[in-house]
Amino acid sequence: METKPIRRHSRLLYAVLFVTLPLLVGALIFYIFLRSTERVVTAPFETIRKVLSGIEHNVTLSIKNSITSIKAADGDELLLAELKTSESIRKTDVWFTPAGSPFVGKMAIPGTQKVSEIRVPVTFRYYIKLGEPIKVEVMQGADRCVCFVTAPTLRPLLPPAIDTSGMDFYVEAGLFRSNDDDAYKQIVAMISPELNLRAVQHIVLARDQARNAFENSIRQWLFKSELFGESGVTDIVVNFADEK
Repeated sequence: METKPIRRHSRLLYAVLFVTLPLLVGALIFYIFLRSTERVVTAPFETIRKVLSGIEHNVTLSIKNSITSIKAADGDELLLAELKTSESIRKTDVWFTPAGSPFVGKMAIPGTQKVSEIRVPVTFRYYIKLGEPIKVEVMQGADRCVCFVTAPTLRPLLPPAIDTSGMDFYVEAGLFRSNDDDAYKQIVAMISPELNLRAVQHIVLARDQARNAFENSIRQWLFKSELFGESGVTDIVVNFADEK
């Protein structure tokens, strides 16, 4: 029996198939594994995403109050003037060397300055107490009749009204100082006493407005009483008891 020799190109083909076929099968198995792993890994996250997408987000602001005291307002207080301003409170804190330090004495230490400032819209209101004496004098002239009124002392309504929505805080600290919350707390604690003091200082700004308001009240009363006009009072002059 005659045996035919295997051709060279057939042996080469068998060798290529022997090497590549396992690689192809392995690659196919690895691809199937990756696909199945991707589904396993991403499935929980897809589920979480679907659940979260259906959640409705509601933010609730809870405001609680605690009543500390209730008292009746004085019924004889007549509000005459209102003054709206933007008040600024500024505090500067600097460290100094001891007064007896050699060569330098008392000197500001560079980098230790801290400047804090708070600005807040404030409404100052001013009133008189109708329960206090009101002095009235009438002087009749040739063609004029003047009514001189001395009103009670003009007082500030304390504490002033603060608009916290417009409050602005600023702090600048040196290299060796920190921007901590203490600066904010300290300057906030200064607001009420400082504004009470400024309410008294601002009386001079509100006095004319208060004078005009009280003068109009007296004029309306005289009109109703038929005491103002050609046959009665022609002019009204108002002063406050605290005016000199």
